[in-house]
Amino acid sequence: MSKDAFGVELARQLYAAERALDMAIAEVTDLASLMTRGRIRHRISAVVGQSALEDVGALVAGLTSSRHKIVSAHGALKREAAELGIGWQAAGPETKPADDGPVVKTGRLQAVA
Repeated sequence: MSKDAFGVELARQLYAAERALDMAIAEVTDLASLMTRGRIRHRISAVVGQSALEDVGALVAGLTSSRHKIVSAHGALKREAAELGIGWQAAGPETKPADDGPVVKTGRLQAVA
């Protein structure tokens, strides 16, 4: 396997891992939403399920931290691939922000690279 082929394989696996983390965050936040909306809809006391909701919230925080780490690893791998002359642009989404681009303000939230 050539270095470039290795780079592409690595990039595909990295993209799959990033997507899996995003999907996990989406599923867990959907769970939190269902828990809270269902409680309200069915007029269940806020005391019921509070501990479980805290656990789900902590899980979202942990997944978000993990996502930050994989995004950081992505940047490190990209820099190291460039230093080694390994091509790996053939994977992942087509639309990407500029390398280490500025933070784009979108109201109260910010989109970051």
